[in-house]
Amino acid sequence: MRYQNKNIRLAIENFTSCKNNNNTILAGWDTENIYSVYSYGAHYPMFIYNAIDKQWYENKDSYIVNGRKSVTTTKHKNCTRPRVNNIIEKTNKEMFNLLCEVA
Repeated sequence: MRYQNKNIRLAIENFTSCKNNNNTILAGWDTENIYSVYSYGAHYPMFIYNAIDKQWYENKDSYIVNGRKSVTTTKHKNCTRPRVNNIIEKTNKEMFNLLCEVA
């Protein structure tokens, strides 16, 4: 399903496979136990939910484009961040390790 950026957080919190209207935010189940939220594709996972551990993880690294922090990806993170108290921050490399460990 497609959502406006301002409405996509609820779909993500409900683990719905979804996109924003211009396909720059993508969310869904990568595996049976891993739900991921991406900005502009699988090269930058913003958030990962591990259903086995019942734990959200957040990519603490900024996405860099042409030597600068991506303003759009920062906005994506702000409108998709799950409203939970216990998000664990990981580096981009650690986020990919999470994806590989459970796959």
